[in-house]
Amino acid sequence: MNLSDNLKRLRKENNLSQEELAEKLGVSRQSVSKWESNSAYPEMDKLIQISNMFNVGIDELLNKDVKEVREKVETKNTINKYIDDFLIFMSKSIDMFLNMNFKQKIEFIIEELFIAFILFIGFNIIGSILSAIYYDLFSFVNWNVINVIKNIFDAIYLAITIVFGVIIILHIYKTRYLDYYEIVDKDDLKKSDLDNKKDNIIPDKREKIIIRDPDHSSSRFITGLLKMLLIMIKCFAAFLFVGGAFTLIGLVICLVCSFLIAKTGLFFFGILLSLIASISIAIIILSVLFNFIIGHKNKFGLIFIIFILSLLILGSGIGCTSIGFTKFEFKNDLTQTKEEVIEMKEDLVIDYFGNQKVEYVESDNDDVKIVVNYSEGRECYIGKGHFDTDNILHINLINNGGSFEDLKRQIDYLNKRIISDSDYYEIHIYTNKENIDKLNNNYSEFFNR
Repeated sequence: MNLSDNLKRLRKENNLSQEELAEKLGVSRQSVSKWESNSAYPEMDKLIQISNMFNVGIDELLNKDVKEVREKVETKNTINKYIDDFLIFMSKSIDMFLNMNFKQKIEFIIEELFIAFILFIGFNIIGSILSAIYYDLFSFVNWNVINVIKNIFDAIYLAITIVFGVIIILHIYKTRYLDYYEIVDKDDLKKSDLDNKKDNIIPDKREKIIIRDPDHSSSRFITGLLKMLLIMIKCFAAFLFVGGAFTLIGLVICLVCSFLIAKTGLFFFGILLSLIASISIAIIILSVLFNFIIGHKNKFGLIFIIFILSLLILGSGIGCTSIGFTKFEFKNDLTQTKEEVIEMKEDLVIDYFGNQKVEYVESDNDDVKIVVNYSEGRECYIGKGHFDTDNILHINLINNGGSFEDLKRQIDYLNKRIISDSDYYEIHIYTNKENIDKLNNNYSEFFNR
């Protein structure tokens, strides 16, 4: 880095043209141009004048990068300023605390602990809500992966809450105490000055007095805490509002879909009334939350009337649904059958899960014949189960039609006033009495051990 580069940079940083710089130095514009193009060199008196004008040393101007030198100086000054500010902060804090009497020290400690407790509760509530949202959003991901990512997020969230918590506590401490206390000699105060102070703190047997700003009273501090608490409550209300909005969308979807079971008569009418009342109540709750968040007043008289009417409609809907439900028939349509013959083993265990009926039928078979009756839209599986051992036979139903097909089938059943459990199945096991006793004994020993 040479004079020409430094001179050009300093001139531009100070928003000077070559003509303006030349006028200040008492030279021609061509001279400045030659200096910046490195085709000429200024005399010593001009170098001194340039050095004083831009507040740089001659050696820095001639041999060093002025920008780099300035950045280093600014960085050093900034670090020194931070260190000085921290030492001043600590000194003022110690002096203030030492000049408090015992009562003020206890009040100060209690207030700081109370602030920390409020922040701890608030951060925990927010963390719990975020954790619940996280598990809902990533419920389809492998559980081990979810836990690993969750631990990372927890560590990040903990670090953020600690940093923000410390910043908030220190800021409140500074504005609540440090900025509003001053330590002066008693002799420097007139009696009238003391009489005009509402919050004087006069430590016993000390040569100093702490004067607190009378405008910064305890009531204002409590008001500030209440405002902070109100903001936290409003944030929680905002989360409830978002959840309520999604609930309202779901209720509207159910209201539209309810017309698919219009053939059920009174049952459908009751469902319709219940959904309309639920939507009305959801809108009332959302409006109250929204007005609370933005600070608008609620018309509680009108809200109360609508709420009561909604409850009456909801009760009527539940009553109609209950009456209509009495016309329904409980029926499991077991139209599918699967048979399989299994070789009997001494340690054979037949494992079955779900909603099923199991019947052992005594016969002359030395082997075990299994007959399963199940509903349409399901497939019966007979084989190794989750234990993955040769002696355990697993029986279960598999949905091979998809959720949409299941929904269509259930809607068709409802329109026929039939309640049917598609996952219900019946198992009939045919073998001799000795094998039946062994199978029952093996099952009890395996699942009760």
